[in-house]
Amino acid sequence: MEQQRYFPPQIQSGIVWVQGEAGAKAYPVAPGNSVPLFDSETERFFIKTVDISGMPQPLREFTYKEVRPVSQTIETISNYATKDDLDDFQESVLAKVDEMMQKYLTNKKNLKDKGD
Repeated sequence: MEQQRYFPPQIQSGIVWVQGEAGAKAYPVAPGNSVPLFDSETERFFIKTVDISGMPQPLREFTYKEVRPVSQTIETISNYATKDDLDDFQESVLAKVDEMMQKYLTNKKNLKDKGD
């Protein structure tokens, strides 16, 4: 009859870095424990769990990203023009082009009249 080995509970004091999913799957975990494992190659981490009988559970994978305060997000959004802003700008540019075209045509006509 096969004897079961006893593993004392693991106490983590720090971050455990592994190389990718293969490294996380290969990392030893004592029965009845869960360990967070951080991928040194990408922005993700794994939680490896082994049940009390020593059977590994499916590896859970997560991604992480920086959480920014809402105020920074609002400031960033305020740097962009709205559709109404762009419509107003387009109208003002078209009005300016129309005004310049009218001046050009008037000047052209005046020059032609002086030349005749």
